[in-house]
Formats: sequence, structure tokens, C-alpha cells
Amino acid sequence: MAQKTVANKKTTAKNQAPAPARTIWLATLGFYGRLYDEALTRTETQRARLEELLGDFIVKGTEIEEGTRVVFEKAQQETADNLKTARTQIEASLEERIAKLRSTLAVPALPASVFPANARIQELEAEVEALTKKVNTLTRARNAAQKTAAPRTAKSRTAKKAA
Repeated sequence: MAQKTVANKKTTAKNQAPAPARTIWLATLGFYGRLYDEALTRTETQRARLEELLGDFIVKGTEIEEGTRVVFEKAQQETADNLKTARTQIEASLEERIAKLRSTLAVPALPASVFPANARIQELEAEVEALTKKVNTLTRARNAAQKTAAPRTAKSRTAKKAA
């Protein structure tokens, strides 16, 4: 009978309500389990939403990049064209100004103190002029000599060929 009472006590302990500490423990464990499940569900939905937003951002960024590239290349080409036009205009204007300046300034007329090479330029111009006169005189004399000697050389050449 003693065994029966021990067995009865075990079965009655199982059927009885759990102890208050165990009840609190189980409630806390259930609470954390439910929090974990909800956090996991929310995290998954947020992750899916984030991936969707990221994909949208990538598509929009690609569109903006392409648009910016087109605008940039167009602006770059326009700038290059404008620079070429401006350079051509500046060069033409500069050449006109230099031509005007040269026409208004008589460089050989400048005094030697302002333009030291002026004296040497004048000397060289005089030498060139004198040499040109000599060459022209010699050329005329040679041409005249050839005209008078031409019949003689023509006869002597034909005579040499015949011989």
C-alpha cells in the first residue's frame, strides 16, 4: 500500500497545476518566442521591401547617369566648337591688328637707340641693292655677248658635228 500511495502522489502531481515559478518561466519563454517570430516576419518583409527599393534606385540612377552623360557630352562638344570659333576669331583679329601696327610703324625709320638692329638692316639693304645692280649688269652683258657670239657658235657646232 505504501507503493500505491507513492504512485498516487506522482499521478496527482502531474494532474495538479504547475508551480508558479514554472508558470512564469513558461509564459516568459512563450513571450520571447512570439517576439522572435514577429521580428523575423517583419524583418523578411522589410528585407523584401528594401530589395525592391534598391532595384528601383538602381534603375533611376542608371537613367540619371545616361541623361547626365548625354548632356555632358553635348556641352563638351559645344564648348569645343565655341573655343575653335573664338580661337579663329582671335587669330584673325590679332593678324589684322599686327598688320595695322606694321603699316603704321615704319621699323627702318626708328632711331638706332630704339631699334639697335636698324643700322645693320640698312647696311644689309644697301649691300643687297648694290649686289643686285652688279648681277643685273653682268647678266645684261652676258646676254649681249651671247647674242653677238651666237652665230659663230652655231656654225662651229654644226661644223663639229659634220666632222
